[in-house]
Amino acid sequence: MKTTKLIPIFALLACGPAFGASFCQRESSCSSPSGCTQVTFPQNCASISTFYYGANKVAECRTCMSGYKSEFVGPISFSDCTNTISYQTCPTKCAGCTNCVSDSNFSSYSTGYQRKATRTCDCETCRTTYSYRCAAGYYGSSSNGTSGCSPCPSGGTSSAGTTSATGCYIPSGTTGSDATGTYKYTSNCYWK
Repeated sequence: MKTTKLIPIFALLACGPAFGASFCQRESSCSSPSGCTQVTFPQNCASISTFYYGANKVAECRTCMSGYKSEFVGPISFSDCTNTISYQTCPTKCAGCTNCVSDSNFSSYSTGYQRKATRTCDCETCRTTYSYRCAAGYYGSSSNGTSGCSPCPSGGTSSAGTTSATGCYIPSGTTGSDATGTYKYTSNCYWK
């Protein structure tokens, strides 16, 4: 009878930190006496920051090049550290935005106020910021479209965006009457 002898085979798996590894802190310079090795290679970065983690030099994107979106990679582990890290890179092209168009002019927002939208495509997200100004017949300034604008005095008017009462005026051609009779303004009459 023939017998088969089984021989045990052992394999060392690199599935975690090595014996003698320690908890690693994020540092701004290499503290390893034997030097540090770059272990990450981020893609499509507009700007890069570098930090050190044990004997490992970690580069990551602070910002992406135009047209790329950021994502975190990780967790990754190192043989000399008991903990893991993630880092930011920009591997994927943006799909872009649809209908992300800024307003060309201010438009009526609420009584005495106008608003204009500025839209920018941030990779795949359309971001909108608003600018406000006083409507015609009002003066002042507004950062929210609800406060800061006042009506021009005594039935006067103004151009949209007027910031001071001295920009308010009675328009040329306006007629009126008082105890002395009737009158007509022959030019715009501004408040002082």
